[in-house]
Amino acid sequence: MRADSGLDPTPLDRLHGLLRSRRGALWLRRIVAAALLLVALLLAVSEERSVVEIATAFTRTGQG
Repeated sequence: MRADSGLDPTPLDRLHGLLRSRRGALWLRRIVAAALLLVALLLAVSEERSVVEIATAFTRTGQG
């Protein structure tokens, strides 16, 4: 069902509307980046890494 049909938009219609705006696309990128960071943190914790190792890895990112 299309969003302009007068009926409730589907989640895909809402996502399509978000991607059309620049601000929406930026928010979507931030949400995806935060989700990936959370997954990486959960994987590191599940491998029983120490907090110091995790913090060191995060501070090293971006220092190519």
